[in-house]
Amino acid sequence: MAYLSRNNDNPSPPWSVPVTFGMSLGQIDAAGLIQSNFGTPGNLELIARVGNKLSHFWYSFTTKQWTGLTVTFSEPTCNPVTQGEWRVAHSLGPLPNKNGVIGIHAALLHTNKVLFFGFQEGNDGVCTASVLDLANGVQTQVNPNKNKFCSGHAFLSDGRLVVASGHASLANAKSLHTFTPNATAGTWQDIGNMKGGSSNGGRWYPNCTKLPNGNVIILGGTDGEGRVIDAGTCKVDAGKKVNASYEIFDGTNLKPPVSVSIFNDYINNAGPYGLYPFVFVLPNGKLFVHARNLTYILNPTTGTFDSSIGLPTKAKTARHYPSAGTCLLLPLLPTNNYKARVMIIGGGTSCIKNANGTFTRIDDQGNPVTSNVQNSPATKTCEIIDLSVAQPAWQLTPPMSQPRVMPDSVLLPDGKVLVVGGSRTGGADNAINPVLEVELYDPGANTWTVLCKMHVPRLYHSSAFLLPTGEVMTAGKDDKFNPSPFNYPEYRLEIFKPPYLFKGARPTMTNAPTAIAYNSTFNIQTPDGASIASAVLMAPAAVTHSFNMQQRYVGLTFSTTSGGLSLQAPPNANIAPPGYYMLFIVNSNGVPSVAKFVRLD
Repeated sequence: MAYLSRNNDNPSPPWSVPVTFGMSLGQIDAAGLIQSNFGTPGNLELIARVGNKLSHFWYSFTTKQWTGLTVTFSEPTCNPVTQGEWRVAHSLGPLPNKNGVIGIHAALLHTNKVLFFGFQEGNDGVCTASVLDLANGVQTQVNPNKNKFCSGHAFLSDGRLVVASGHASLANAKSLHTFTPNATAGTWQDIGNMKGGSSNGGRWYPNCTKLPNGNVIILGGTDGEGRVIDAGTCKVDAGKKVNASYEIFDGTNLKPPVSVSIFNDYINNAGPYGLYPFVFVLPNGKLFVHARNLTYILNPTTGTFDSSIGLPTKAKTARHYPSAGTCLLLPLLPTNNYKARVMIIGGGTSCIKNANGTFTRIDDQGNPVTSNVQNSPATKTCEIIDLSVAQPAWQLTPPMSQPRVMPDSVLLPDGKVLVVGGSRTGGADNAINPVLEVELYDPGANTWTVLCKMHVPRLYHSSAFLLPTGEVMTAGKDDKFNPSPFNYPEYRLEIFKPPYLFKGARPTMTNAPTAIAYNSTFNIQTPDGASIASAVLMAPAAVTHSFNMQQRYVGLTFSTTSGGLSLQAPPNANIAPPGYYMLFIVNSNGVPSVAKFVRLD
């Protein structure tokens, strides 16, 4: 390392010649410099990185000398073959004349780009958005005309992203937009206001889910703007309530809202936890709907539920916002007739209604919690429900190694589930104990494996999602809604290479169709056909607040051909709603190809 200096009070002399120090470290990978409050006027503190080691030096303005090496820290070394590997790949930080973008919301576009949006640093009343080109790292800022922070989102079958609701005003909470990808970035379209189904008509923190007919259902959220209950004090805002209705957008028009009386019964009366509910399309065309700790099955055609009695989780707490666990539909496989199993992971404490109408904060076992929110324990428990059986019920799986509130879950092309981020304690707005450990769940073996630690903490308002490369990208964590010392905007994008990317050569697809039809046979060209063990369609992400509203894994049957594979498309839109998917082939070592985007109609 070397430094140069000059006297800014007399700037005419040139910079000094380079003065070297710390040469014993060898080749420096990176260095960071700050002025501390030690000494007068404050020493310079320097951290140098060499491989997995961080070394510290300091400079005194009194002696005009560097001191060091004083301390060396060593990060644990991961074996990438068994634990994977992390790297910081990009930054969404401020550009010349442009604000930075916090990756609170992330959507993977079929153009091999990612749309990120959130609120402007220090000002949650302003929305910033940018599109990152995964091929070259180029960012293009595409700010919408309204604040779309706190929205829900899902893709239409033509690849447009529906973005419902927003933040900082009722007008934004009622707003509906689409984002149309193009070769450069994309464009926003203001559709107008949602109907809302209530006097206020807002849908702050809604769910959006693509239906088998390609339309998007918009469900729940707050009928005004802002949360109904304070997760820390358990105080309810009497001026707000959960919007007990849904409405459907066909890409052009909104259909009249449909009131859902059960929402009044089991959300508003039992506990106002209907924000960002977990929703999935099931193989029978009905909807899995989960809010608080109850699961219902909704028929979107008739607007009725199969039963007025919800299926309770083992956990007594809610596992979605603001108690924020994560949830996903496990892989749908033709080998078991697309058995639908849903998994819920982690979460924090939540508030339960007492007989006198007040609320008490409890843990997942139902025990009262007296500690403040930041110190309240998250849970490491997870549950699965098999909806293919006659009497489905939630069952506990083996727990994770770490408790987590506000984690993200990501389906991988090999059918396993990666869980990243979150905090060991706390909840939304109140978490300071980040979990850096990454865990991998194997649905077939029903086991967990701990993988390499991430470098960048991901707490409230972060996201994670699968890339076409088979890697996983993590983003976000804001400045305003995270307490000290994590009250800074996190612009870094970190990418995880799962262990399967270190297990030999990847299979390749030299040619694949751009569009396929239901129940049809289609061919791809690959020199690796004999080694392929599975083929899969995976829906591109639309993720925020620990829930990917688009996540879906659909297995394909296939046979080998001369020079490639012959694959069978999904039988119908209940199994795989229409739209763009990533097509992966995976070899017998579990190594996936780079995906090709295909449109299914």
